[in-house]
Amino acid sequence: MKLNKIHHVAVICSDYEQSKQFYTEVLGLKIVSEHYRENRQSWKADCMKSKIHLNYICLQSYRHLKASKNTFARKHRYV
Repeated sequence: MKLNKIHHVAVICSDYEQSKQFYTEVLGLKIVSEHYRENRQSWKADCMKSKIHLNYICLQSYRHLKASKNTFARKHRYV
């Protein structure tokens, strides 16, 4: 399989401020939008650098979701 392009990557995190520091200061991505999603109890940030588009989502219940067998956990890979 040949991979030509990746549209975007979504990363699930457990510490929003630590993740924000890593993606902006270490990787040099620029946050183009960030907001708290009350209905999901999570922060979401959209970051870009050149043609790289990355979303990182910080879930308050990350550890619970990672261990559970719900639909969300099955659809996402954790790093």
